[in-house]
Amino acid sequence: MKNLQIYKKNNRIVLLDGTEAEVLFDLNKYNDVLENISNDKYKFFRIIHEEYKILDKKEIESKFLYLFNFILVNNISNYIIDKYNEGENSEIIFEDSIKESGKQIIKLTGKLDTEDVLGDIITCLINSDAYLDGNLKMNYGKINVDADINTINRDMEFFFYYIAKESLDLRNKLLEDLIAFKYVKSSKKNDKDRFILPIYVDEEALKKKGVINYEDYLVNWISLAYLQMLYKIHDYFVDYYGLKFNKGLENDNLMLALIDLLDVEIEDYPKGLNKSIEVGRSTSGKCYFIDSIVTPMALSQDLALILQSKDAFSVVPKIFKSNR
Repeated sequence: MKNLQIYKKNNRIVLLDGTEAEVLFDLNKYNDVLENISNDKYKFFRIIHEEYKILDKKEIESKFLYLFNFILVNNISNYIIDKYNEGENSEIIFEDSIKESGKQIIKLTGKLDTEDVLGDIITCLINSDAYLDGNLKMNYGKINVDADINTINRDMEFFFYYIAKESLDLRNKLLEDLIAFKYVKSSKKNDKDRFILPIYVDEEALKKKGVINYEDYLVNWISLAYLQMLYKIHDYFVDYYGLKFNKGLENDNLMLALIDLLDVEIEDYPKGLNKSIEVGRSTSGKCYFIDSIVTPMALSQDLALILQSKDAFSVVPKIFKSNR
């Protein structure tokens, strides 16, 4: 058994795995991303530029930098856990000086420094299921690094878009079954490479119920319809896979996979036999009919942050439930 070792050097956070070092975070690269937050040098903020139509640097920082930091820190932490598990390591050792810095509380607002990110990573790991279940051990100690050690420098994109192995395995299995059970069609995807679940708006039914200006509520109703479909599909596969997950809108690997794989779009209202078929499909969450006011659903802060991350950055991070 060996240890993973994490230390700070030259404004970088480095993971030492045996004879190979890997840079997890480079402050200079991070700062360069933030300096170019309002242009297209990096793709991180493309949705905010193109779909939200926000290009002002200060506005992007005030509204979205928290989410950017949130995704980055959580996904670096997920990567560390995967490295720990795949290498049969006994402990994660953090350099003694990290403990002395005292930054071991979550900080996600504003521009981060190396100590902030280290503190955030430690907090994430402490709040992970692996640590709480006793499957991951951490400590502090002295770390000696050979001067000629091979070092891997990854782009920040690798960590920002990283998918935790546990989530990825379930996602791949679910992808096959969503197609097999005809929840989605393999050819029916949007420009973000996600499968489309259709929403149908019954204008006549809405008018009969006195809902005249339904367009004013449609954006919110689409979001609620999406949640309604998610929970139905989630609960079906909890039973089908025999998972020990709670049912409903839960922050678990199955829900993360569904959020990452599925989007919704309004489609032309079906007629005749096709309508009867779609009504039957709606009972299992394969589509949704808006024919009345859509009932609100309670949503945890965890899932709200995950959905915000998807909307703004097209990333569905596996998050640690106390890191809000």
